[in-house]
Parts: sequence; structure tokens; C-alpha cells
Amino acid sequence: MDIPIGKCKLALRTQRWERAPATNPASPTSPERYIAWASARDSVPDRWDRYEKAITVTDRAQNIEIERKFLVAGDGWRGHEGTRYRQGYLAISASATVRVRVGGGTAFVTIKGPTALGTLGRIEYEYPIPPSHAEHMIEMMCDGHVVEKTRYRISDGSSIWEVDEFHGRHSGLVIAEIELATAEQAFSKPAWVGDEVTHDYRYSSAWLAQQP
Repeated sequence: MDIPIGKCKLALRTQRWERAPATNPASPTSPERYIAWASARDSVPDRWDRYEKAITVTDRAQNIEIERKFLVAGDGWRGHEGTRYRQGYLAISASATVRVRVGGGTAFVTIKGPTALGTLGRIEYEYPIPPSHAEHMIEMMCDGHVVEKTRYRISDGSSIWEVDEFHGRHSGLVIAEIELATAEQAFSKPAWVGDEVTHDYRYSSAWLAQQP
């Protein structure tokens, strides 16, 4: 019996939810909200197919972000100087997130598309803005959808890891990210890098920003 592709995707997302660790302090109580998001995304299949094709054709395409995300296990990364950031979300939808971030004397507005199913790539556009404008947007336009964190850039051989230590209501959560040139790029993991959570939406900053 043939099973519609949409139902397969929905089942896969539910399975990912059920397998996801429950230790995240921002974990919601059920997957319904995420499934609704995913269903909304799939309601525009033609546009989504074009998006996935654009991501898949070449990982080196301009404005394509490819990254992998991991939990941090241990304190071996500590001892580096970090930069404190505040970031708020002006818009969060199935098609895109619009984020404003300020810290270290700089500020940016970033627009990101969703991660294409079965890939690590997503479209990203980023533009510098005055820090005072960013602060105003975060205070007046983000409806409290804000996260605060300190970011550490740590060199490990030829790789650069970015470690985010969250503050406030997400205190205790530490995530490491590595940006890649291609989805197949090999890299080594330091001893303090733990389980991968690249495809677990609950560890995205956009999701964390919406949690009480």
C-alpha cells in the first residue's frame, strides 16, 4: 500500500520528537506545535520543492548556511573569552525566521529559511544595523521572544567551534555549533562535544525564544 509522502514526513517528525531527549529545560510538553509548523510548511509543496532543490544543487551556493549542532559534555571548552549577545525574533514562521542580534558593539538582522528536508543547508541573509536600532527592535517588536547567551569561538585544529552558553530562563543549556563548507565535510569533535542535536528543533534559538 502506498503511503502519501506528507504522512511519511509527519510520522518521521513525530518519531524524532519521541526519540528526543527530555532534559532540555525548554522542552515543550507535546509535539503538536511543531507538527502544525511542519504541516504548514508542506501546504505549499511547489514552493518547498523549489527551495529544497536550490539547497541541494550545491552546498557552496551563495547565502547557504550549513551547520551541525551538538550538546556540550563537560567543561573542557572553558577558559576562552566570550561575547554576550541578546537576540530577538521579529518573525517566526514555516517559511522563514527574522532575527535581530546585538552584542560586542555590533548588531545584525538575519533572515533564515527552514532547513531543507534531508539536508543540512538553509538559506541565510544577514545585514548590519546600528546597535541602538537592534536594542529598540528587541524591546519593542519581538513580543518577548528573546534569548540571551554568551558565545565563545574556539579553535580546534582547522575547525572553529562556536559554543553558546545560555542565560536567564535557559540557564544551564550549552550548545556547540560548527559551520561547514559542504554537508559532507569531515571534521573532528573535541572531547567536550556530546550528542548531536542538529535536527532537534527544540535546541534552535527560535524555539527557545518562544518558551516561557
